[in-house]
Amino acid sequence: MYQEHSTNVPVGARFDLYVKAASDGESLGDCPFCHYVQMYAKSLGITDDQFRIHFVDTTSKPESFMKLNEKGTVPVLVDNQTKRTFTESADIAKHFQEQFPGSDPLAGYSGPDKAFFGVVLAKLGKLLKNKEEHHDSEKCKSELYGQLKTINDYLEQSKADRKGKYLAGEHVSELDCVFMPRLRHVVVAGGHYEGLSIEEFPALKEYLDNALSCNEFTSTCCVEGEIVKGWERHRK
Repeated sequence: MYQEHSTNVPVGARFDLYVKAASDGESLGDCPFCHYVQMYAKSLGITDDQFRIHFVDTTSKPESFMKLNEKGTVPVLVDNQTKRTFTESADIAKHFQEQFPGSDPLAGYSGPDKAFFGVVLAKLGKLLKNKEEHHDSEKCKSELYGQLKTINDYLEQSKADRKGKYLAGEHVSELDCVFMPRLRHVVVAGGHYEGLSIEEFPALKEYLDNALSCNEFTSTCCVEGEIVKGWERHRK
């Protein structure tokens, strides 16, 4: 089932946003893509009262939700003003940007793109999801660490040019909204199941510390236990 957010939201809220429910069915679940779009909305200054949040039980999706997105994936955004529905996180972010234009932290940015940072989630999935008998976990772990080192090196080398604690400078950008939730999954789930640590990557650790003090990030994230539970089904 899905449930509406428990806070007082006007009946005429512009957006209906469907996100993964936590195990209690009444709070945010561990989906990093849902975290990305909610964090990005915050970074653009879109206020909470413009949203009705629906928590979707992704293990038992209702027919009404499947009519919105036959793939059954979250997040899903319904814009009640433009009468448009979006079923991909990147498309939702693009729509937010088009509807709420303003100063873009990425203006003039010439660093790596979203794929460079976002690939860490795919590499974590390769490590944690594989159930083959002869799965080479050490190779997968090495590949993930290799990407983390590459990002760490970039953060160290670009620190002076970035002139701020985020990927494009002093303000949260879409790049941060993509990377921060995924890095948190690497640290929390990777640490819990495979003993992964980013202690050897000081620039990356500093960046995550900055994320944990960033309102756009902390006000839109789930508790750590939900991340552990979310990956648990891939470990059986």
